[in-house]
Amino acid sequence: MAKFKGQVKQCVICGKQFRVPPSRAQQLYCSVACSYKSGERYEKIKKPLIPLKCPQCGKDFHELLSQSKHRVYCSLECKHSSLQYKELKKMLSSGENNGMWKGGGTNHADGYKYAYAPQKWECKKQYY
Repeated sequence: MAKFKGQVKQCVICGKQFRVPPSRAQQLYCSVACSYKSGERYEKIKKPLIPLKCPQCGKDFHELLSQSKHRVYCSLECKHSSLQYKELKKMLSSGENNGMWKGGGTNHADGYKYAYAPQKWECKKQYY
């Protein structure tokens, strides 16, 4: 069996001993959990948050600067309950804007051509 060439170190957070290979001689923590407990990872990636206000519920929330241009609502629930979002989604996914749009007509096997013709269906009280 090959002899271990690394080092035996002691975790800065929990004090547990662990082994590291020579390539990780600078490692301070025995696990990812201890690394998160130290808070060091958060300090390295700490970025400024921008305050935003949800137009649906009025709740204040914070978002990263890079994401604040794209994020409007505080949660998916607010986004999906918003009339503005529903109208935008309907406009972007209907007719010529739909990715499956094939020109508005379909050829039948017998040579007929089907065309899209929206109709308003109204209930007549006399049939009930």
